[in-house]
Amino acid sequence: MDPNAIQGNASDPRQVKRAGRIERERAEDEASDLRKVLNTPEGMRFVWLLLGDTGALTGSVYHDNPYRMAAVAGVLEHGRKLQARIERADPEALFRMMRLHRDRERREQEQADAVKPAELVAD
Repeated sequence: MDPNAIQGNASDPRQVKRAGRIERERAEDEASDLRKVLNTPEGMRFVWLLLGDTGALTGSVYHDNPYRMAAVAGVLEHGRKLQARIERADPEALFRMMRLHRDRERREQEQADAVKPAELVAD
């Protein structure tokens, strides 16, 4: 028997019930942990970075090399799983992350524009 198994005998109703309870508790703990991370700006920025690294924000897997395309698709699958976990834990979190990212990009653009000569900014 697998030492990591939460159920030893699938025909034992008590073990099945216990395993179901353990799975639900694990899922709720995971969702709770994720909500805590997503309730901080730092956590949202980091998770956004992870989603971007996986390609989950763009969704494109096309590549000339089929082996590379398969690898990219595998990474994308992880990103989509993370995205699904986020949506289950906190349905509004992705929207908050998008707004945080957009606001940060605007702020950085404004800072970059502030150091340009005035005649270049007007273009």
